[in-house]
Amino acid sequence: MADAATGLSAESQRSIGRLGRGSVANFGGAIVSAVANFGVAVLITRALPQTQAGVFFSVSSLFLLAVSVGQLGTPTGLVYFLSRARTLSQPELLRPYIRAARIPAMTAAFLAGAVVVVAAPWIAAWSTPGHVDLGTTFLRVLGVFIPFASLKTLNLSASRGLGTMRPTVLVEQVVRPVLQLVLVALVLAFHATPLLPAAWAVSFVVGAAGGRVLLSRRIEAAGPVVHEPRPVMGEFWRFTWPRAIANVAQTAMQRFDIVLVAALAGAGPAAVYAASTRFLVLGQLGNRAILTAAQPRLAEALARGVRRDVLDIYGLSTAWLMVATWPIYLLFATVGAPLLSVFGSGYAEGAGLLALLSLAMLVATGCGMVDMVINMAGRSSWNLGYVLLAAVTQFGLDVLLIPRLGVLGAAIGWASSIVTQNVFAVTLLGIRRRIHPFGLATGVVAGVAVLSFGVVPLVTRGLLGSGVATTVTGAALGSLAYGALLWRFRHTLHLRSLLVIRRRRPTRSGSATETGEQ
Repeated sequence: MADAATGLSAESQRSIGRLGRGSVANFGGAIVSAVANFGVAVLITRALPQTQAGVFFSVSSLFLLAVSVGQLGTPTGLVYFLSRARTLSQPELLRPYIRAARIPAMTAAFLAGAVVVVAAPWIAAWSTPGHVDLGTTFLRVLGVFIPFASLKTLNLSASRGLGTMRPTVLVEQVVRPVLQLVLVALVLAFHATPLLPAAWAVSFVVGAAGGRVLLSRRIEAAGPVVHEPRPVMGEFWRFTWPRAIANVAQTAMQRFDIVLVAALAGAGPAAVYAASTRFLVLGQLGNRAILTAAQPRLAEALARGVRRDVLDIYGLSTAWLMVATWPIYLLFATVGAPLLSVFGSGYAEGAGLLALLSLAMLVATGCGMVDMVINMAGRSSWNLGYVLLAAVTQFGLDVLLIPRLGVLGAAIGWASSIVTQNVFAVTLLGIRRRIHPFGLATGVVAGVAVLSFGVVPLVTRGLLGSGVATTVTGAALGSLAYGALLWRFRHTLHLRSLLVIRRRRPTRSGSATETGEQ
């Protein structure tokens, strides 16, 4: 039954309360992670020649793609099945699901690492022409760390499926990126460039170990197995295998374009492209925080089979995504050149690609966590279809445009794939399942953001002319307007659920308990 004041069912209110608390915890960790990752990029671009920085960015992108291959789609599968088992009171299935994921995924990760190490000279000859020796050295070092990176992700995904965000926040968003930043800074301070990939990757070992310890504690807390578990291997992989292919394609769309720029345009342009796209990570602060917290909540709602709860969680989480990201992307689209100077000289030419990709990200965040909804609904084959369509779109445009337009050609390819994937997915979900993120909350945020960070800066520029002072003034006035309007619509957007980290409710005995997991 829906509450008259909020329009949400009681179960939706509880889920959104837990989602809000998880999102806030994640947001704090996401800030640390994004700043640390951005700092690593700044250190590398300022300490190394542009060509060497381009080689590193290209090789590290290949590393992350190999890690994605080694995971075989298990992160989504683990969250889906573990959340479902908890919701349906089937604790005896928790350990079997984790084993079903771990053995094939780690086997694939070791094979991927071995291939990278052995084939490093041939991979470097294609991906970093003109810098084969340096590329080979970097690849061989990073290949050793692929199994550790895969194990880290597997452990943290299982923890989320078991209902806790703390390991992800602590390990992935705080300890690992901060350690990575410190080690990279030390190596670059001593001009030990050959050690750069090891300094960058050793944090994955720490993350794998920490994630394993925290996961073990969570499994023990679930209690002993009372009933003999049924076989789950077939069930798990029937759901997961389409996601494995889609996950590789998704990672390729985010990372492989850097490799293509290095191969088709040179290591220098690859450095410009990689540095410029790092700003998108800052824009994804709220994105990662809210989506990571929403995943288990959404899986639970789908397991209950209540469409209204799914719509509430999907729609409100999308509105929160837009609250956090639209101002950032609108600013990136208008003031990119001054921002890119933080990477050093020669990087301002990435302003055009930053603007284009920022506009595409407005579309993506406006569609919300559509991939997650489709996967959690058990329709991973849909996800595979439209992700492959987007990948073909991107790489076809990349091969055609990068030799002619350089980094702008790569940006056109990626922006096209972002729009294609999200529009196709949200349309498919709406037609086939009657689930969508659009409503009053998302409409309010869109209008408020465009007014505050689109109209206000343009009017300011028209009155005061162009310049740094005008840009700062427009952004400041827009921020004031944005804050005031969000306060005006705080009940429509349920911002209290997002801002209050802990809320206590009375139990039947009259004592207070915390609601939800963080």
